[in-house]
Amino acid sequence: MTIEVVKYWQASLINSDLDMYYAPTDTPALCRTSSLVEELGQIAYIFSDKTGTLTCNEMEFRECSIYGCMYASVVDDAKRDQGQKTFEVLGQRAMAENEEGANIREL
Repeated sequence: MTIEVVKYWQASLINSDLDMYYAPTDTPALCRTSSLVEELGQIAYIFSDKTGTLTCNEMEFRECSIYGCMYASVVDDAKRDQGQKTFEVLGQRAMAENEEGANIREL
C-alpha cells in the first residue's frame, strides 16, 4: 500500500512540474500511470543535438547514404564535390526501372 501511495505522489509531482510544460502546443506533462517512474528507468536512447541539449521532438531527415551514395535535402559545395546528391535525384533513381531503382525501393 505504501509503495502505491509513493507512486501516486510521484505522478502528481510530474503532472504539476512547470519545467515539463511545452508552451508551443500548450501541453503540460501528463502522467497516465502510477508506474511511470519505474518505466522511465528502462529508457535506452535519448536523442540530443551536438550541443548536448535535448531535441524538441521535431526530427528532420536531412541526409542518408544508400549503397555508398550520399543524399541530402540541401547539398553544399564541399559535399557536392564529394558526390552528394539531392533527395530529388534519389527519387528519380528510385523510380527508374532498373536494378538500382528496385534496390532503393526495397529499402
